[in-house]
Amino acid sequence: MKKLNYFIYILLLILLSSCVTKNDDLYFDSTPNWVNRDYENEVYNFYIIKGEGETQAKASYDAIFTFYNNLSKTVLIEDEQGFINNLNTNFIYEPLEMKIEKNYVETNNDNIYNITYLVSSKKNLIEIKEIEKKEVEKENIDKLNTYENKSNDYYRNNKDLDSIKILINAYIFAKNNNYEKRANGYLNTIISRISDINIKVYLKDSLNKLELKLYRDENYIDPIVLNAQLIASYNNINVRYENYLVEEVLLPYKEGLYDFDIKNRNLNEKGVIIFKLNLLDQLKLLKSNKFLDAEEQIDNAINEKIFVYDKESIFNNKVIYINIIENDENQNQLENISLKFIKTQLESYGATVIIKEDLNIDELDSLKNKGDYFFLFRAEIVEKKEGYKAIVLSHGSLEVYDLKDLNIFYDSTLIDSLYIGDSIEECEKESILRVAKKIFHSFMR
Repeated sequence: MKKLNYFIYILLLILLSSCVTKNDDLYFDSTPNWVNRDYENEVYNFYIIKGEGETQAKASYDAIFTFYNNLSKTVLIEDEQGFINNLNTNFIYEPLEMKIEKNYVETNNDNIYNITYLVSSKKNLIEIKEIEKKEVEKENIDKLNTYENKSNDYYRNNKDLDSIKILINAYIFAKNNNYEKRANGYLNTIISRISDINIKVYLKDSLNKLELKLYRDENYIDPIVLNAQLIASYNNINVRYENYLVEEVLLPYKEGLYDFDIKNRNLNEKGVIIFKLNLLDQLKLLKSNKFLDAEEQIDNAINEKIFVYDKESIFNNKVIYINIIENDENQNQLENISLKFIKTQLESYGATVIIKEDLNIDELDSLKNKGDYFFLFRAEIVEKKEGYKAIVLSHGSLEVYDLKDLNIFYDSTLIDSLYIGDSIEECEKESILRVAKKIFHSFMR
């Protein structure tokens, strides 16, 4: 009887093997002639699967698990465990109208169970895969288009960091789904947008209070970048007076502007602070996805602003003489606009300020050893236009002389400032005042 069973098993394997196509070890291109006649008027696919194990249950699981691994190469099966469990327990998997029709079990001399299943499916799985591939392709393209549209919308609204974050997600998705051309395009755009973002540092109220502005480089007017974060890196001092590196996240106190108070932090008396755009989370995301080249390129594109600070003011207890000369476009002298600003700033650093409006540089020796420094600020209106809005362009310079030897201590060269407002009078004042602020803050750095 045992010999007869063995003969039937060999015959079954021969018959099953004869129905397998050359391109797929699982799929039968026609209904085997020994299958139940009820299938003659239906369109079915048939699969032969095998497994082995120390028990019949393990052999069954091995057969179905192997079947899943092979079938999933050509058919999208979202629920792996559901597929395996249902075929293994209930001998049916309804989403694919699949069921186990026949099985054959034997044991070898090592008491290892070998099991063979014949599986049928009423669905054309090759056709299903093609449909699913097209659906997945459409979904992927739609998702990438959504990423692009959202990123561009953020960029148009000056939310550059949000725009970059979206594009990094798009890059990762494109790389993971083999859209190489799109991924390369996203990476180029990311690097370009990051490279255009810069930081300006101004003194605010005092030498130790900084105001930072995040802006995008453009040809005419540089827009402020909104809804972003900065990283401030500096050496702090612990309770044992030892230095350690701090990377502090700065949030804007209003659109595009950030505060940084040096005195309120345990920094060294002298040192540097490095400010840059906060993309730490996005760089970690790229690294976790093994896109190390993209991570390096993006990290290298981030602009840094290095600010050198000294908590001790060089003007503390110093006597400073100042002269302010401001003219309109016809070289007519204007009423002093920036005098109050410059005087207030110097006094906030502990200086005693004396105004010398009529002093000429040729007469500078009259002040020798009578004070410490002489400030000469000159500004003039270059051009103005009036239309729907008034526009005024001014420029100016600052010269600082050491009164001990009368040598020049600082020369700013010419610095420009453009102001757009409702009236010419407003624009003239604000334009010249902004020249003074730019020059003074640059000098104090």
